[in-house]
Amino acid sequence: MRDVLTSCQEILQQASDLLQQLTDAQYTRPGEPYRSSIGQHIRHVLDHFQALHAALDTGIVNYDLRHRGNPVERNRRSGLAELQAVKDWLPGVASEQLSRPVAVQTEISVSDAHSVRVESSLVRELVFAASHAVHHYAVITMLARQQGVTPADDFGLAPATATFLRTAVRGG
Repeated sequence: MRDVLTSCQEILQQASDLLQQLTDAQYTRPGEPYRSSIGQHIRHVLDHFQALHAALDTGIVNYDLRHRGNPVERNRRSGLAELQAVKDWLPGVASEQLSRPVAVQTEISVSDAHSVRVESSLVRELVFAASHAVHHYAVITMLARQQGVTPADDFGLAPATATFLRTAVRGG
């Protein structure tokens, strides 16, 4: 299960590496057709990991707690600092905390304010947060390319896709 923590750090490092390539203007420029900036996507990715960090104390993962409009969206250095803070937190998560049950609370309807709570574990939710980050990285890739920035080849690439591509290159 500790491999999940290492994987999360690796995925967050990909974002840090990309942010090092960007100017502050590129980080905050909304793209088309998304109307969102790279900074807003980074903030959203971090919201999920921060919800997991908070769950260590509360036992509740609340993905609906978003930090919209905070400095991470508007300041590339803040984004880098928050990414580093999460990467620094992950190695300190104890093995017994990974299997600890947590309740995931989230809204499930766009037509009505309706939330549910479901049981999960911290390790399961870390797997989700990493997958969720990769999904947003695919959008970030398009936003970066619109601005002339080419992310690393594996940025926004799902681990299973990376394995498939490695196997395809080797010929099966």
